[in-house]
Amino acid sequence: MVGLTKLLIERITNYQNPNSVGSRLRAARSVHIRKIIDDIYAKKGCVKVLDVGGTPAYWNIFDRQYLQDRSCSILLVNLTDAGFSDDIFSSAAGNACNLDMFPDLSFDLV
Repeated sequence: MVGLTKLLIERITNYQNPNSVGSRLRAARSVHIRKIIDDIYAKKGCVKVLDVGGTPAYWNIFDRQYLQDRSCSILLVNLTDAGFSDDIFSSAAGNACNLDMFPDLSFDLV
């Protein structure tokens, strides 16, 4: 029974499989996030995102070129700094219960 449960959970949450329940839910949610990003980009010409507890893998639901074309910069904040940075992503250590290190209105989307 444990093996079957593990297999079921893996099939549901396997984000590498576009047909998994998790991937389909992320794709549906991405439609709304895409609209928000497009609206912000239209107003400001760039989009600053704070993703608390996020990973670059989540953002694979968006084409990298889409994020680059909208001048997205995404800061991933987790309990430990993942220590990476590229033209879209950067990381920092922080705690969702206390984000005082960021002044109000530092980000367009959280």
